[in-house]
Amino acid sequence: MAELFARYTTGHACAAAACTVDELPFAHAFAALPQSSSSSLVLDVLLADLLALAFRAAPLAGGSTAGSFNLVMGPEWVLLVPRSRREFAPTDGAAGAGTTGGTVDVNGLGFVGSLLVRGAKLPAPPIEILRGVAVTAASAV
Repeated sequence: MAELFARYTTGHACAAAACTVDELPFAHAFAALPQSSSSSLVLDVLLADLLALAFRAAPLAGGSTAGSFNLVMGPEWVLLVPRSRREFAPTDGAAGAGTTGGTVDVNGLGFVGSLLVRGAKLPAPPIEILRGVAVTAASAV
């Protein structure tokens, strides 16, 4: 994921404002962190921009924007992912359903490529596990 996010931090629209990463198939908001300023005001505005984009990408039933989010920060970026549940189970309808294997708890690290599994193998491909816990991206983003 580091290589993917690096493409969105320099010379990309995400370097100036929150955006979405085309390759991620779930609702999220991504932004490059400003490297030239340590102003808390700049970071406050960036976080507000991220939240607004994430709420537009994943409105909940009835228009509510309350819900569970994972926030992950790297040295040059921040990723905010709204999620629909805490864990993935092979019966969630994703590829791999019906296979043997337990559930996978997904926290923020899962969205940057680190899934912790209680068994010998993943019950589904990693991207399907993330889709299974994340909110489906709205088409209007």
